[in-house]
Amino acid sequence: MRALAIALVVAYHADVPFLRGGVIGVDVFFIVSGYLITSLLSRELEVSGGINLIQFYARRVRRLLPAATLVVIAVCIAEAILASPLIQHRVLKDAVATMLYASNIYFSHNKRNYFFPGIPPSPLIHTWSLAVEEQFYIVWPIFLLVLARFRASAKLKVLALASITAISFVIFLWLMSISESRAYFLSPARAWEFGAGGLASFVPVATLKRNRDLCAWAGVSGLLALMLAAALMTPAVRFPANVLAMVAVATAAVLLSGVGAPSSLAPRLLTLRPLQWVGAISYSLYLWHWPVLTIAKYVLSSDSVELRTGCTIVSVLLAGITYVVIENPIRHNTRLKSKPVLTLGIAAASIVTCMVGFAGWRSVLVHSAQYRKFQQVAEDVPSYDDLNCKAESLLRMCVLDGSSDPAFTMVLFGDSHAAQWLQPVREIAETQHWKLVTMIRVGCPPMRIISYRGENPEENGLCDQWRALAMAKIREMHPDMVILTSSSIYPRPGKTPGLIDAAEWEHSSHDAFLALAGAAREIRFLRDTPHFDYDVVSCLAQREWNGRATCDSLLRSKALNSDIYEAEVRAGAGLGNVRFVDMSDAIFDGDRLVPERNGVVLFMDGDHMAQRFAGTLADELERQLLAGSSQ
Repeated sequence: MRALAIALVVAYHADVPFLRGGVIGVDVFFIVSGYLITSLLSRELEVSGGINLIQFYARRVRRLLPAATLVVIAVCIAEAILASPLIQHRVLKDAVATMLYASNIYFSHNKRNYFFPGIPPSPLIHTWSLAVEEQFYIVWPIFLLVLARFRASAKLKVLALASITAISFVIFLWLMSISESRAYFLSPARAWEFGAGGLASFVPVATLKRNRDLCAWAGVSGLLALMLAAALMTPAVRFPANVLAMVAVATAAVLLSGVGAPSSLAPRLLTLRPLQWVGAISYSLYLWHWPVLTIAKYVLSSDSVELRTGCTIVSVLLAGITYVVIENPIRHNTRLKSKPVLTLGIAAASIVTCMVGFAGWRSVLVHSAQYRKFQQVAEDVPSYDDLNCKAESLLRMCVLDGSSDPAFTMVLFGDSHAAQWLQPVREIAETQHWKLVTMIRVGCPPMRIISYRGENPEENGLCDQWRALAMAKIREMHPDMVILTSSSIYPRPGKTPGLIDAAEWEHSSHDAFLALAGAAREIRFLRDTPHFDYDVVSCLAQREWNGRATCDSLLRSKALNSDIYEAEVRAGAGLGNVRFVDMSDAIFDGDRLVPERNGVVLFMDGDHMAQRFAGTLADELERQLLAGSSQ
């Protein structure tokens, strides 16, 4: 079963066709762990009347920590050689969370996870599942001990476990409705899978053997159901509860078939030597495959079939070596097995040593000239600190009063691509003594674009509510000028590859312009800024750090999404107070855009201007905003 689980996970990460739902391999791991650990602890309780917690935790440490430590250190060394200081700093934080078995909590709040497709995930993000398992291992024996102390009957144990499983499943469903990443990463929403495995372990062996034929059919049906689930769990149907429930039942069925009908088809297939070998190295393979894939893609700037195949082969080789050289020798070391306190002491010393090493390297990084320079750029974001901000429901408005009785009021309205113009618009308002009001919501364009939202499927509805509130407030204010803009790149809905096309942009933009045309004296639409195909700050930092990046300039023809802008211009045709502002000439040097000009880094990531650079555009922006204005 471990072989099947790891094969599904590797297939998923390697983007194997027809197995793109292989993410269920992690669920299989959790269910198998619940079954195995509950069985082992229940047997120990029956034989000795208790659980030796120190011995149990020492066994888990010998089994899990050495290989994990090796991979974490290897990833940090690889990143130190290959990556920029900014990326290294992030990976060091990931490594700390991993070594403390808290990476699931860390990544649930971190945008470098699976739920933010525009941001490359961490090479250590897969360790979240190890953290969930460790948290389970800490709590589970104590739970079983408590039941034993109360002399709970078998039925009461099953009832208690079933209750916990049901509560966890409800938590999972609730979190899925508000935050997919928390439902995915956090232990309370995952406990039901361990519980499902634990419940399967309480099925009496005698009952299973009396129903051998049923067990045989259950095993085959379970394997087929798992393959079906791997096909159904496509990116378009992220984590449907019914499919995950099917995975739990199917995994339990296969496990129980091995007890009740060990000579039937499913158990015989799973005891084939190749699968047994893959199952043996499954832990090390899980640890290695993701860092190898992500680092190789990053270094080679490729995602070809050949690269993914090669990475899979390399991962299997590394896993085999780790299993033979690290896992088995430490796991079966007789001295460590006889002295669990020594095991735990060495484990604690290893973690502390890693923490000291990480802290030392972090100190080197943060004191480097490259890190200081580019971290400052990465933090050069729009600031509302000294504006008067207040929130009304979903609408957060910030106000700059240029004078006690301003003669002119401007509204800056849109998503983060509108926010990036805050510095020059603010300078204009301060110079002219005008009033500036901002209505910004990240990820929400001022026109009604329905797109794939990843982390929060309900974000489209929230954007609609925010947009309606903003439009109502603009009608109430009747400002002299509304400046609006948005990113021209939004993924289309349905979680399928591709972007919103020009036709939808034209239709949605026309509706927005029409609604605003009667609400303000003048409307100014800012053309979207260029989109780099790399993270500017990380690339420049790496180029200065070790010269392993080129950070090419952008061609105007490829960076401005002209078809979208032309659609937006068509959308404003016939509306006399709607004018378009194109700052491309001020941003580009002729037909090209370099990421750094005269020592000034232009963009803080791949598509947002740094505020220092944006401020240099204030004079040209003011000229274009006021061209043809009645002001």
